[in-house]
Amino acid sequence: MKKLCKRLNNENQAELGYEAYEAYYLGIGFAYEEVEQAYNGNWYLKGYAPLKPLEELKAEKLSEIKQAFNNEQESGYITSSLGFEVDATRRSKDDVESLLYVNVFPVQFRDYNNEFHELTKEQAEVLKREIITYGLSIYQKKWTLEEAIKNVTTIEEVEEVKWVE
Repeated sequence: MKKLCKRLNNENQAELGYEAYEAYYLGIGFAYEEVEQAYNGNWYLKGYAPLKPLEELKAEKLSEIKQAFNNEQESGYITSSLGFEVDATRRSKDDVESLLYVNVFPVQFRDYNNEFHELTKEQAEVLKREIITYGLSIYQKKWTLEEAIKNVTTIEEVEEVKWVE
């Protein structure tokens, strides 16, 4: 984007002028040039803005992965082998464990889509196993992505690491 600016130093950093005072700035050596803003908020002539350091990008990506993991833990769901979708969160695991603890079967169970199903004890045990398996799988996914981020050596490699739902 073209902006009213003046080169500040040998790094091609630019100081922006206020276009409302164009005549003043043009009179003191400012000109319209292509500029871009760097990650740190400073302005540079186009093509000279420094890139964010790799370690900073890696830290941001780790934070992004942690947030995606937390979201999946709080709102994940699966399609059970019993033929319906169920919440697959810590809370839902606790709920199914409570049903098994109370041990009064058959019991009404509300699925992810708020539909009721009558479950036997064996079906409740299947749900518990499936929810736990899902929970372990998202931990494994998180650890794999964290290890990948730890081992990247370029900005492009950092950008390739993604949490895919």
